[in-house]
Amino acid sequence: MTTATDYRAIAEMLCATLHGDTATTTLDDGRRVRVSIEPDPFGGFGDDQDWYGEVIETRDGTRPAHFDGASRKFRHRHGVVWWQPPTDARRDPEVLDSLAKRVRDYFLERWHYASVTVEVTSSPCATCAHPHTAQRSFGGIESDDMSTIVAAVTDLFADLDD
Repeated sequence: MTTATDYRAIAEMLCATLHGDTATTTLDDGRRVRVSIEPDPFGGFGDDQDWYGEVIETRDGTRPAHFDGASRKFRHRHGVVWWQPPTDARRDPEVLDSLAKRVRDYFLERWHYASVTVEVTSSPCATCAHPHTAQRSFGGIESDDMSTIVAAVTDLFADLDD
């Protein structure tokens, strides 16, 4: 029987050995476990993710009329982005600076939203002589947040093993 500790150890090993966007291992019982991480097409600014504030890309660099003096302007390879921080972030300069860096890094493509998929393939069964594959996915994870990725892989693998 696989324990929660086993799932976590397997997830940590797979995530530590990611080559590009996939990692695979074969367990002692013959099952093959594959983890893949891909960009999440549904994540991103403008998808009702107001905890980051409001973001508007402009061609001419002009600040949007409804943005105030707390807004910040970021340049990236596609042009200019204006960011209006959420109201609660403005109360703490450290929080504001940290959040501004996170938003800027997103537009500089230093991170993105990712979807994690875990696929478990069993050894061929005696009845049909074919391996059976099951998979589960979870999206909306910040690609540089390895602790959340490991937790997602752990949970997805445990779910597949039930």
